[in-house]
Parts: sequence; C-alpha cells; structure tokens
Amino acid sequence: MKKINGEIYYDENEFSDIIEKGIMEQAEILRKNLKERYVSSVSIR
Repeated sequence: MKKINGEIYYDENEFSDIIEKGIMEQAEILRKNLKERYVSSVSIR
C-alpha cells in the first residue's frame, strides 16, 4: 500500500487479497442466512 498525495494505492496482490477476503465474508453471511431460513421453513411444516 502506498500513499500518494493523500490517496491510498494498493498493488495488484494486496487488492485481490482484500477483494477475496470480502467475498469470503459475504459468502459466509449468505450461508448462515440460508441455513437459518431453511431450518425455520422446515420447522413450520
């Protein structure tokens, strides 16, 4: 990560790591939500 004129620049590897981490976190949240929804819909029947 470099700061140029007060702006932050990431190099390619750092950037892809950040994106990958974000995607993994989103996927984890989605999975939890889906599991909860599935469990609650099954228990209604």
